[in-house]
Amino acid sequence: MTAAIALHRVSKSYRNGAVAPPVLRQLDLEIATGTFAVLFGRSGSGKSTLLNIIAGIDPPDAGTVRIAGTDLGTLREPALTLFRRRHIGFIFQSFNLLPTLTVAENVLLPLQLNGVVRGGADPLGARRIAALLERLGLADRHAAFPEELSGGERQRVAIARALVHQPDVVLADEPTGNLDLETGRQVITLLDDLVRDAGVTLVMATHSHEVIGRADRELQIRDGRIAAVSR
Repeated sequence: MTAAIALHRVSKSYRNGAVAPPVLRQLDLEIATGTFAVLFGRSGSGKSTLLNIIAGIDPPDAGTVRIAGTDLGTLREPALTLFRRRHIGFIFQSFNLLPTLTVAENVLLPLQLNGVVRGGADPLGARRIAALLERLGLADRHAAFPEELSGGERQRVAIARALVHQPDVVLADEPTGNLDLETGRQVITLLDDLVRDAGVTLVMATHSHEVIGRADRELQIRDGRIAAVSR
């Protein structure tokens, strides 16, 4: 199985005054296509930094990052932005929905940014959105605004938005952190089912032991490296 994500000797530090303490230290990592990998470690261990580097949001200080076969170090803006839009989906703890857009309009946005559809009435966009919202139990909420939704509903909209453009990789940063235990379980079950059906690679940073138990691979980050790997 080919690697959707391949990092080789990746290092990253952030300057704090006169010092630049390392966050990642010559980290190596490969994740195969279609794998659900969970990333865990103590707060400040570098989980979010690693997700940002995989996404091409933060460049590494050293090392190479390949996503879906593309070396991100060879891309410059705006090519990197276009690559991220087309190949990567994001799910955030705080949902990050646009409050002035409806559920359907929030989910439509990645398709519009990628030039896949021209507007909400486009048949392709309408079909994809309707199918995702139906699968996520949100078919009757397409015209609602984010403020009218529960936390679990907002996160399900965020999942739909992350998957609608059919990315190669989905990155999730503590996606159940703002949800109660039962709602979090429901959201993770839906996300797990959707990415497996689509053959998408999912990397999730989390503290939830229940989420860790569902993953194909468990990756512990410690002292700037992947310290323990299972499966």
